[in-house]
Amino acid sequence: MGKNAGSYIFIFILILLTIGSGYNYFYQPFENWSASTPTIEPSPITIPIPIPETDDQIRAKLLQLIAVPIKIDSTNASLSAQLSWIETNNPGFVTLFGEKIATDSAKAVISAIKDRPSAQNQFPYSERANLSKLTYDDLIPFVAVDHEGGSVQRLSGSGFTKLPSWQKLCEETSAERKDILDTSANELSIADVDIVFAPVLDLATANPVMKDRICSDQLDITAQAAMEYANVFTSFGIVPVFKHFPGIGAITEDLHTATDSAFISYDQVIAFRRVLDIFPYAGVMTTHVLVENQSATTPCSLTKECVDQLDITYPKLVIFSDALDMESALATAGSESADLEKRIVPVAKNAIYAGNTVLVFGPVVSLAVIDSIVDNMLQEFRQSPDFARQVNSNMNKIIQLKTGIVNEDQ
Repeated sequence: MGKNAGSYIFIFILILLTIGSGYNYFYQPFENWSASTPTIEPSPITIPIPIPETDDQIRAKLLQLIAVPIKIDSTNASLSAQLSWIETNNPGFVTLFGEKIATDSAKAVISAIKDRPSAQNQFPYSERANLSKLTYDDLIPFVAVDHEGGSVQRLSGSGFTKLPSWQKLCEETSAERKDILDTSANELSIADVDIVFAPVLDLATANPVMKDRICSDQLDITAQAAMEYANVFTSFGIVPVFKHFPGIGAITEDLHTATDSAFISYDQVIAFRRVLDIFPYAGVMTTHVLVENQSATTPCSLTKECVDQLDITYPKLVIFSDALDMESALATAGSESADLEKRIVPVAKNAIYAGNTVLVFGPVVSLAVIDSIVDNMLQEFRQSPDFARQVNSNMNKIIQLKTGIVNEDQ
């Protein structure tokens, strides 16, 4: 064999190794990863999950997997009807939408969501004499809100501190950032908010879609700021949800209105690894991006191979889908001409199959559509053991999130 032929073979082998490496670091990004910092895990306490025997019991369980959208504004005449639906159906989560929501408005709505006579409101459950009395009615809705800062901050009206953009926050010193976040987290805690959809871990230099929602293109800067954000909010009892897994810093199209793909870099994977090693009991939001170095035909949020990378390595992590009414998710269900209900019902079911714990919806999704989604999932629960197993696994995570108790039985 000649010298040139040998060189070509060597180069070809290097290319194969590079391709293989690129595939593995995203396809199995958390494989053989060991945390550098030990985390304190709650003591496992076995608690029974009610065995579903009737359609009503299954429906009650499925509703725990839903984040119902509520829009708060002065023109929302349907708010009373929405709150009545929540009281009757007891969803697991409620997401607040609106612009410049004031403290008084937020408190009134959150109080109406949580103050239900049917709920025992006794936490943690480990203090109860008889844990077998746990029912779904005991699991009052957790309230979630977008809280990145800048243009993505729902609670920014009177009584709430207006945060600078995430990019601006990242430019502050750690001490300055902590002061701002301390004030904001305290305000949300007083309003009884449970979950913030933030901070953002996407890496980019300048992104035409995300703009100042991006912290930096530097892994160390982004991860450090995100961990500081999470530390502050968890200290006030508020769960942070890191987003957008596996990363949308490279997109050029708005996923609300179009589909787009991205190549997930090694640094982007490490950004999620670094924060989740410290916060394995927090939340992550999966995004509807097509991943070029995994599966470029179905969004990550609807692909089990993608979502599983979170679930396998961090089994207690609560995984929230991004809003399933975004066009990047609905595109998997067919033509834009079809009505929202026909498109979103199969997408919601597929999001559960992919491994998402909680299904998030935007304010355009009506309660009637939510009912259709739950009805469809109830049928799937009855017909598919795989679907039922995934729902039960999700339910265990939600009980752990809401009570602090880890159920090792199911």
